[in-house]
Amino acid sequence: MYKFLVKLPADENILKSIDADSTSHKDIFSLGHPFKTLYAVHALREYLNTQRRKEAVAEGVDEQNSSPTSARDAGLTRVMSLVVAAISDPEVISQCPGRELQIDLSSSLMDCLLSLLIGEPYRPIGPVIAPRAHKALIQDPLLPSSASQYLDSHLLERLLDILEAMLSADRSDVAVRHVPVCLHAILESCSRSIGFWEAFRSHEAVPRVLGSLIVHDERPRVRHEIAQLVMTKAGISRNVLTDPAVTR
Repeated sequence: MYKFLVKLPADENILKSIDADSTSHKDIFSLGHPFKTLYAVHALREYLNTQRRKEAVAEGVDEQNSSPTSARDAGLTRVMSLVVAAISDPEVISQCPGRELQIDLSSSLMDCLLSLLIGEPYRPIGPVIAPRAHKALIQDPLLPSSASQYLDSHLLERLLDILEAMLSADRSDVAVRHVPVCLHAILESCSRSIGFWEAFRSHEAVPRVLGSLIVHDERPRVRHEIAQLVMTKAGISRNVLTDPAVTR
């Protein structure tokens, strides 16, 4: 039933609930009902697409009449608040029956967070690109500062907890896909929030977790994708890493 419903436009009632400031994440995500929660993530994605269509309208609006832009910014901020609250609440994931469903829901929420952070539907990171100038903080003009306020040290703690829970030999497809998605969300959050970046730089668990993923993880695909992700975000090419002058 879920697979059929996600092919249709999202239910109007849930879209209205997302738009209402009085709605909490527990009203959107049904604890203990994983497929209802997954459907809520589907509705959030559709809601996000609506906000992006508002951006196209806003481009043609002059500065004295910025209501489309204001509506879009409010929508993005609203989705960010709900997604971060859902990720930060361990019960949203833990009450799903079964490990695979828990990982699937966590990945779906992380995909939604990444879509907000990168300003477009999330796609797995591609091959390492050529070196380029790197900036520690790059503000996406489509993400309003009101949305960035939700990227804080509490979210970092939760994302690191999720990532550490994935440090295992679980070779299921959903587990292997989830690890780089989670780290990508952390790195993109560093780019969007100074507070998140400072918390990331000073957190004692970060070197240990990254070292485990890149060097010690028993899943070759995980090691490869994590290394590729870190290189890409740092603007480092494969040629630079294999250059004898560098490796010496």
